[in-house]
Amino acid sequence: MWLGGRVKTLTLAERPASDPKAAPEKACYPSRSESRRMLAGNFAFPVYNPGFAVILGVIYWLLGIIAVNWVFYGVCLALVVLCAGFLAYTRKQEGGGAKVNLVSIANGVIHAVALISLAKGVSAFNDAYLPLPAWPHDGLWLLLVFAAEMIVVGGVIAAELFGIYLALSSALLNLNHNDAFSAMRRDSHRHILRMRLTANDVTLYPIGLDRVPRRHEWRNNDAKIGSPAPAFVPMKPLMPHLIEPPILIRVPPTTPPPGPRAA
Repeated sequence: MWLGGRVKTLTLAERPASDPKAAPEKACYPSRSESRRMLAGNFAFPVYNPGFAVILGVIYWLLGIIAVNWVFYGVCLALVVLCAGFLAYTRKQEGGGAKVNLVSIANGVIHAVALISLAKGVSAFNDAYLPLPAWPHDGLWLLLVFAAEMIVVGGVIAAELFGIYLALSSALLNLNHNDAFSAMRRDSHRHILRMRLTANDVTLYPIGLDRVPRRHEWRNNDAKIGSPAPAFVPMKPLMPHLIEPPILIRVPPTTPPPGPRAA
């Protein structure tokens, strides 16, 4: 609306790469190459998102019970539940389309294979090494042990697979960018826009801050209470920098309307 329909699409400008032999990069902060390197943090997805790992582990456990006791129904149900779940999730985030459908189904199939393989392996291990009553004849202890194994081990495996999915789909398929970066709980690469206003000029200063101090790296400000100074200041100075040179916008002066004529 504020463009008044004059511009239909917005594109990023290019800036020279740090390597003179490399092709110019899109002018964004952080750079696309740096953003791709950051995606490696998704390989630690279970560490950053333990609650989500537990939810996936519970799903693995419930579907694993069926897969162990009724193989055919367990395989079918695991494929339907996981493919439908990831399809609904990705469609809500990224919309529809053939790419979204194929990626979601592939993700569901991979999780189904991991779930069934783990459930079969855990069940065989318990039968061989744990002297517990067989299910369903007085097999409560076996059920509880199987739940603990599937929720813990299955949750870690499922969360790791999900983190790999986010990293690869963001880096290679142009999908799930928001979730891939929010999952890492990063507190870096903040940016603000300062503006200097004069009579007919506006100067924009895009400022970036690569690293934000952590909670323990702040201290109480020694300034007097009630002063305009902030209540907390960082122990080490912040290192802000210009993302790009200042942007000057000049507005031509307007001519005042003529005054009323004398009678």
